[in-house]
Amino acid sequence: MKRKVVKHGLSTFIVSLPLKWVKEYDIKKGDELDLAEEGSRLIISTEKSAQAGKIEVDITGLDRSSLMYLIRAIYKRGYDEIKLTFKKQNIHHYRLNEDHTVLSIIHEELNRLIGLEVMQQRENFCVIKSVSNISPSEFDSILRRAFSLLMDMSEDLINGMERNDADLLSTLEEKHNTITKLLSFCMRTLNMAGYKDYRKTTAIYSIIFSLDKVLDVLKNTGRSFIIFKPTVSAPTIKIMKKIHETLVEYGSLFYSYSNSKVMLISELRDTILKEVQKIYNQLSKKELVIINELFSIPEMLIAMTETRMQMEY
Repeated sequence: MKRKVVKHGLSTFIVSLPLKWVKEYDIKKGDELDLAEEGSRLIISTEKSAQAGKIEVDITGLDRSSLMYLIRAIYKRGYDEIKLTFKKQNIHHYRLNEDHTVLSIIHEELNRLIGLEVMQQRENFCVIKSVSNISPSEFDSILRRAFSLLMDMSEDLINGMERNDADLLSTLEEKHNTITKLLSFCMRTLNMAGYKDYRKTTAIYSIIFSLDKVLDVLKNTGRSFIIFKPTVSAPTIKIMKKIHETLVEYGSLFYSYSNSKVMLISELRDTILKEVQKIYNQLSKKELVIINELFSIPEMLIAMTETRMQMEY
C-alpha cells in the first residue's frame, strides 16, 4: 500500500490513513496515534481494538465439548456480539455419556471467558455480548499471571500424585478454568489489537496456543490419576519433577532469553526421554497412561523454544 506525501506549510508533511484501517479501529478526529521509528519504517498504531462486529452461528448438531470450543474460538476471534441458534434444547456430553441443556453449557463456557455475558436467551437462541473493552495494556500482566498459575498447577499435580491426594488433584479442574480464561483473553487481545511489537504477534500467539495445550495435558493427567488410581513409583515421580523443571525453565526463558537457557531445556528434554526409555518396560499399564500423557509436554516446550528464539531475532 502506497500513500503520497503532501506538504502543509513550511515544515509539515502529511500522509493519509487507509480508510479500511480507520473504520476497523474506529479512529475519530482528535484521537491520538502512536508513532515509532524503526530505521526506514514509521510504525503507526493505536491502543484501540479492532471492531469485529456481530456473528450468528447455528450450533445444531454439536456435542457439549464442540460447542464450548466454538464459543471460545469466536471469543478469541474478537466478536463483540454472538448469536447462537439451535433446534434442540439438549446437547450430549460424550465423556460423561449424558445430556445437558444447551443453555447450561453456554453459561458454563462463559464462566471461562473474560467480558462476555448472556444478554438474551430463548428456547431456540441465545445472544452473548461483550461488556468490557479489551485493553492491550493489560496483556503483559495477564500473561505473566497465566504463566505463574500454570507452574502452580504443575506442582500441584506432582504433589497430589506423590501423596495420593485426590482432593488436591480435584482442584486442577478449577485451576484449568482460571488459566483458560486468562489465555483466551490474551489470544482475543492479539487478534483484536496485535502485540505491542507487531512483528512478534504471530509468534507469541503460537506460544500462548501451545501453553493452552500444556494446560490441557496437566488437567487430563489429573483426571487419569483420579480414574485409574495408579501406584506411582519413585522413578515416575522423578520424571514428573523433571518435566515440571522444564516448564519452569521455559517460563524463565520466555521472559529473559539466553542461549544457556535454550541449551538447558534441550538437555532436560533429552534427559527425560532417556529416563522414560530406561523404566518404560518396568511400569504398570496405569503408570504408562500417566507417562505417555505427560511426555508430550517437553516435546511441546521444545517447539515453543524455537518460537521464542524467533522472537529474539
